Amino acid sequence: MADKLKNLLSRKFLIAVAGVLCGISTAIGGDTTNGAILIISSVLGYLVAEGFVDAKAVASAAAAITDVAEAVGGGISSEAEPDEAGSDETVSAARSGEA
Repeated sequence: MADKLKNLLSRKFLIAVAGVLCGISTAIGGDTTNGAILIISSVLGYLVAEGFVDAKAVASAAAAITDVAEAVGGGISSEAEPDEAGSDETVSAARSGEA
């Protein structure tokens, strides 16, 4: 609930609402073209700003997940490495199913 209230009181949202209200009053006043432009630009501006904020949040979360994965995994590789008893040929044979 607090998150929704925070979004409703954000400066981006309040400026978008003010732009829409100005567009409506302009359209009611007789200049429908400029009113429509104000409304559309306010909504698009809000959407672009929120998209930018969301993209930054996703990038930050991805970086944090990568850091945790590297700390936990210690550089996990997708390729198998031969152990002390095995050789590169043994690993290759095991991958192809000949072992």
